[in-house]
Amino acid sequence: TIAKALEDGYGPDTAYDAPGVVEIGGYRFKGGAGGAVDLRGATANSVNTYFVQLIRDVGPNRVAELAHRLGVSRINPDKQYGLTLTLGAYEVSPLDMASGYATIANHGVKADSTPVIKVTGPDGTIVEDNSGPRGTRVLNAAVADWTTELLTGVINGGTGKRAAIGRPAAGKTGTAENYTAASFVGFTPPRAT
Repeated sequence: TIAKALEDGYGPDTAYDAPGVVEIGGYRFKGGAGGAVDLRGATANSVNTYFVQLIRDVGPNRVAELAHRLGVSRINPDKQYGLTLTLGAYEVSPLDMASGYATIANHGVKADSTPVIKVTGPDGTIVEDNSGPRGTRVLNAAVADWTTELLTGVINGGTGKRAAIGRPAAGKTGTAENYTAASFVGFTPPRAT
């Protein structure tokens, strides 16, 4: 949702009133800040009522299309999604999430995930080589870099501050209803996990 909003011209200072509970289309969403919050603060503190309003305005299917472009293959851009897409209600694999975040970390260039770096045959010929730069641009570099900037706030004082490892890093936390599950996806310059 963050990258799609930035791609559409929203900025880090885009603000919404984010009460503890917000009702949209007959559904009640919890997890607000209790007042106005901007994209920077909502990202750092995982403000659900902010993000359901943002995805409502940006469009869930447009967010799904971007997620798919970034490498989240289990999100089908032809399916109809609801506002809960921004809250992690649709199942994706950890590898898909890492792929999507790796694309953001790579300034908007998507390189397919591979467990193989390099394979050399017995005669010295290179059979496969994934060690150099590769990939296809799927997101404007400035949008990817602004997304990274916002995601650093999660670690530098937000909900993911326990993931601070003493070096540049960015990421996003997620918590399921009633704290039945928790996740973190993030990246440093050379790694996404």
